[in-house]
Amino acid sequence: MDDSKIELHLPDPSRAVSANPLPRLIQTPSGLAFLELQGSFRLPETASHDGSGSSEPIPIGTIHFPDYKSSQDDGNTAWMKKVYMYVDRGMRMTGEVKKLPTAVAVVRKKPDQPEGEEALEIIEIVKYKLLFSERPEPIGSLTVISFPLRYTHQKFSRAIILYEGTMEEDRAQVDLGIAADIEAAQLPESAAISTAPAESSTPLKQPKKRFVGKRAADAAKTDQAAGAAASKTTDIQKAAPRRIPRLLNQVPKEILEDSALNNAISLLPSNYSFEIHKTIHRIRTLNAKRVALQMPEGLLLFATTISDIITQFCPGVETLIMGDVTYGACCIDDYTARALGCDLLVHYAHSCLIPVDVTQIKTLYVFVDITIDTAHLVASLERNFSSGKTIAIVGTIQFNATIHGVKKTLEKAGFSVLVPQIAPLSKGEILGCTSPKLSDEDKVDLILYLGDGRFHLESIMIHNPTIPAYRYDPYSRKLTREEYGHEEMQDLRRDAISTAKKARKWGLILGSLGRQGNPHTMGLIEKSLTEKGIPWVNLLMSEIFPGRLAMMSDVECWVQVACPRLSIDWGYAFPRPLLTPYEALVALGEKEDWGKGVYPMDYYGKEGLGRTKPILAVGS
Repeated sequence: MDDSKIELHLPDPSRAVSANPLPRLIQTPSGLAFLELQGSFRLPETASHDGSGSSEPIPIGTIHFPDYKSSQDDGNTAWMKKVYMYVDRGMRMTGEVKKLPTAVAVVRKKPDQPEGEEALEIIEIVKYKLLFSERPEPIGSLTVISFPLRYTHQKFSRAIILYEGTMEEDRAQVDLGIAADIEAAQLPESAAISTAPAESSTPLKQPKKRFVGKRAADAAKTDQAAGAAASKTTDIQKAAPRRIPRLLNQVPKEILEDSALNNAISLLPSNYSFEIHKTIHRIRTLNAKRVALQMPEGLLLFATTISDIITQFCPGVETLIMGDVTYGACCIDDYTARALGCDLLVHYAHSCLIPVDVTQIKTLYVFVDITIDTAHLVASLERNFSSGKTIAIVGTIQFNATIHGVKKTLEKAGFSVLVPQIAPLSKGEILGCTSPKLSDEDKVDLILYLGDGRFHLESIMIHNPTIPAYRYDPYSRKLTREEYGHEEMQDLRRDAISTAKKARKWGLILGSLGRQGNPHTMGLIEKSLTEKGIPWVNLLMSEIFPGRLAMMSDVECWVQVACPRLSIDWGYAFPRPLLTPYEALVALGEKEDWGKGVYPMDYYGKEGLGRTKPILAVGS
């Protein structure tokens, strides 16, 4: 038989139906369901294989649909917005049920084929997926009714999964969070899943089937099974410890304990985590031959050292240092790396704003965690603020591990600590254009920004103008009170919007620096201009300067779909109004002015204009 040609069959109508215990809308006859994890957590250590190609299922967690009721109408999809998955030691991931842009066919080897012949059959057409895009969070005691989640090793001769997506899946939520070993180290000892029954007058329903297998948890004793009450079956079963858990994509010991490699790494600052071991492991795993290194200007002085280490310990690998300006996570330049023939892009010092499953080549994000003197930070806060204050701590991704690690210490010192989040960024992480709006219910007394410079800090100051803000610089070890001219900034932006309303011709700039520009956001503005009969011209620019725009004097208003802070910080320097996408939609009457409220800083938030989807841009 020609191995390059394999017959594909429709599902066998006589096949056994094995519906899963999920809500009716996402049930499938095969019992299969799509689960997409854009984060990481610890898996239990698997038993050694005997070569048979399969092993018994291993429990890894439970899935809970908190808003779903089996009695509700099938047309009610509000419950899809929230799904919990409980994993590891008292950790919870929050996700949602999403409809796939295109249905996905799952294919397997057709059973009962004559010897020497092979064929494939479609076993399922899946239209929905369970998406978990935020990092696991520690939780306290809880009691829920959930669907047990297991995984098993299965050996297939051939298996094909058909998938057709759009590039706008770029903007899907993602948050890989801090490293799993840091996460585990910060998990409070008391964070454990409670096995106490729920206090509710309504009887809880027990799921009928597991995802895979029917083996009960090891904790269920034989002598207790006969007399166990029916209500007890709804408790979360806490499995007995198996082996020391392993990390997904764990770096092999031979790399971690390579003395020559560790000596080379010692040339880099010890308090900067460049994750060299992980990088080398990824290069070897991918068998990459050309690797692009991209980092902000402040880290370029380490670029050649990192390049030398990679080429020394990955023989035959060529490295390219990308020297173009990198302002933030939005500047990841996977398109250029692909054009240069690279197999892997290593992007330093920024979080995963663009998911790794969307970038045009294999991408590794290295957050470059920076270790600082937390004792001095805590002492500075204790000296300047009385206990009982509620502090909201934020910072850039380099200090995210420190933010979570110092929280418990500050709480012991008498402070109430809040680590706010604007999804899909990590808790405590802010960008210059994206930061959380703190609720009045939180009663935050002050904002503490951990990091150097003011660019990112100003974002949360603009979004929370009434809360005093402080900055702790870990390099100078200074704690300073920071101020911002809110009235002046808002007056300037209102004047720009007012002038733009009178403009007879507009210019739309799509930023081409990395992934800054969103063509669907531009399409949203183009649609509004077309409806109002206003002519416009499009420009593609990597960096925007007043002199270049001044050459096109017939354009009376500019809109830049690149970086909102360019308009906010430097708009006064341009001879014509330079609007953000939000301001442009205000001028066109598509969005409400912020009035006397708060100027929004949610550009890359879940519903921000940096994440405009095609359906919004095209319209009906």
